[in-house]
Amino acid sequence: MTPLLDRVPLTSAGIAVAAAAVGAFLRGASFGALTLLAAALAVANLVVLRRAAGRLVAATVANAEPPMGAALVLIAKFGAIGVVLYLLIVTAHLDPLAIALGFSVVPAGIFFESLRANATSDTTPQTPTAGPR
Repeated sequence: MTPLLDRVPLTSAGIAVAAAAVGAFLRGASFGALTLLAAALAVANLVVLRRAAGRLVAATVANAEPPMGAALVLIAKFGAIGVVLYLLIVTAHLDPLAIALGFSVVPAGIFFESLRANATSDTTPQTPTAGPR
């Protein structure tokens, strides 16, 4: 994996702590705790997705048979996330806003790591040299 993808879970975890602290301050301790729970679920989802998808992509690049285990993990992961969210929101009647805030830390982590990667690399556009026409 790339260094950018390796840092996203840690950055997302840091954002989760900040989001939970702000949520706890504004809406109470249970809101902050639920935000942390949802963020942990989202980061775990990202880690499993990276590993399983990485195995599938590596097999495709090597022109090998894709591992069925990785494909089954992806299918089971999507189903498990759906069931857990259903149980948290519909059955346990927990705050969907806290869950949404917790799940939003992964896109935020990707965004901030992308900014960091652009800031530390040479992003000067290359001008093509004019050749004969």
